[in-house]
Amino acid sequence: MDEKRRIRILSVDDDRVAQMAIKRTLASRGLLCEITEARTIEEAMRLLVANSYDLVLVDYLLPDGTGLDLLERIRDTPAIFITGSGDEGVAVRAMKGGAYDYLIKDPEGGYLELLPVTIEKALRTYQMEQEHRSYEKKIVRQNAELEEINSELAALYEISSTISRTIDLKSLLKGVLETLPRVNILKVEDKAMIFTVEDNGLRLAAHTGMGDDFVRAHEGLKLGECLCGLSAQTGEAILSTNSHEDSRHTIHYPGMTPHGHVILPLKAADRVVGVMCIYMPVGVEPSEQTVKLLTSIADQLGVAVNNARLFEQTRNMSLQDPLTGLANRRHMHMELERNLAVAQRYGTPLSVVMMDIDHFKEYNDTYGHLEGDRLLVEIARIISRETRDADFASRYGGEEFLMLLPETDLVGAYSIAERIRKAVEQETRVTISLGVSAYHGGMKNAEELINTADEALYRAKQNGRNRVEVYQAKLAEEKA
Repeated sequence: MDEKRRIRILSVDDDRVAQMAIKRTLASRGLLCEITEARTIEEAMRLLVANSYDLVLVDYLLPDGTGLDLLERIRDTPAIFITGSGDEGVAVRAMKGGAYDYLIKDPEGGYLELLPVTIEKALRTYQMEQEHRSYEKKIVRQNAELEEINSELAALYEISSTISRTIDLKSLLKGVLETLPRVNILKVEDKAMIFTVEDNGLRLAAHTGMGDDFVRAHEGLKLGECLCGLSAQTGEAILSTNSHEDSRHTIHYPGMTPHGHVILPLKAADRVVGVMCIYMPVGVEPSEQTVKLLTSIADQLGVAVNNARLFEQTRNMSLQDPLTGLANRRHMHMELERNLAVAQRYGTPLSVVMMDIDHFKEYNDTYGHLEGDRLLVEIARIISRETRDADFASRYGGEEFLMLLPETDLVGAYSIAERIRKAVEQETRVTISLGVSAYHGGMKNAEELINTADEALYRAKQNGRNRVEVYQAKLAEEKA
């Protein structure tokens, strides 16, 4: 309670002398009070409905009932019960009925001496209860928010899992469209489609719930045409609640019924690579949370579409080293650019390991080039065996190999490099030197990441070969 503000008290007692005694006592104790008097239950209830009070003093015996009857009707205001009967049983009933405290009148007026302290105690208790209720409401609200967040995370996880199952573009898009309606939090219809941007137009790459008339009507869709083409052209999301009333909806086909849309551009590296269109019931505008969640899905899908396209392109090229079966240098650079973009966008770790066969020229001179080739194949086999499926290894040139380790920091990369070094030493007649480096925010491009790994490799050779060295940015700056 603010000490400067008067305490608003409703005193309910038909004894005028008792009312005056209460006023004198509180005034003499310096308790700032504004006391309103009521003599009956009905008068008290009229005042409680019309006004706000901090406290109610309730006498036991009233002309139209008892104070116990009044207590049952008081809501959201603390009350102190005053009885002159001297009956502890009545006082107990009052406490069970909602009173915050009670005082028993005595002929000498001793209860008046306790009244100021009792009032302050009741007000403190009431304030603590109010604060507790406020905290409880806050916790309930936070729990509801957490439940909503968990539902969104579960939806994103389900979509992400679908996206991560395949790199094949057709299977990827089909899987996403089949998953969307199963995500209950989205509340979307079982009709959706995905267009990919091809040259100056869009191609219907996948759809669900759509008929042949729809497919024919959208053949040769151009950028800027209809809602999907407009989203692809502008790179902006489009919400439309009724296809038959939206002038931007320019494509119509036999059997088309009114529907709403949520259309989201699919982007990768700030470039629109496609459009996802989801049907909604007419007149239904999706919630802000639904749009936000769908946008997150579209962001993931955009990167996935771009990756799938890169995969299709690389699959049609000769990107494999013919001798070792590992990726060649060109393929490695493509994978490095892709993984670097992911690391830059999401802040995930990315490491590279550059390795070189020690004294390979002498080995060739001693055993011949045929044995040298066999050695390269054997080391490639060891690298493939000692790395994870997510890692990417290539023959970088001559006797050099380069490994790309996504989601791996320097400590993890060093461990993998050391494991490969030991395996080569134990299983072949040569040793290797390795340099390890990891991407950090200050790096501008993939070339800088490779150069730092190469510097670490050079230090490994300087320090005696057959060892792993880790590139340390601070050490490099000191030497510079």
